[in-house]
Amino acid sequence: MLVGLILHALTRDRAAAAIGGLSLLAFPPVAYWSSLYRVDALALALSLGGVCLCARRPEGRWTVPVAALLLTAAICTRQSYGLAAPLAAALWLLQAGGWRRALALVGLVLALGAALFRGTRTGYRRWLLLEHRHRQSQRIPGRLARGVPGGRVDADASGPGG
Repeated sequence: MLVGLILHALTRDRAAAAIGGLSLLAFPPVAYWSSLYRVDALALALSLGGVCLCARRPEGRWTVPVAALLLTAAICTRQSYGLAAPLAAALWLLQAGGWRRALALVGLVLALGAALFRGTRTGYRRWLLLEHRHRQSQRIPGRLARGVPGGRVDADASGPGG
């Protein structure tokens, strides 16, 4: 839906927006893998929400702060969204004629990220730096677990600390 809204803001063509917005569901792997990428889907939705807001209302009063919150939440959900989505939103604001708004968006995203990293004593910092490194194992759902005893794969055979 957010992809369709972004396409509508770009083209002003409802048919193109509907086709583009629904095209993701047309790919067969999406239905199969959708149970595995819950975190990715949330990060994608949050980042697309920020970009969509910048695309549909680039001059709005609340566009920059709300988009910064959405983009920071996407970065908190999945760190790999820390570059592409904020850059796309900032470039969209820049091309809409507001270099100050683009700079404000980037600054707010950086400030909110730094506040989260520094402000939480152990929660966010620990999760950001250590979660993926010290994960013992992960579950493999459904048909992918065939042939794996107990449906588990060791992510780090040496265990925590080496």
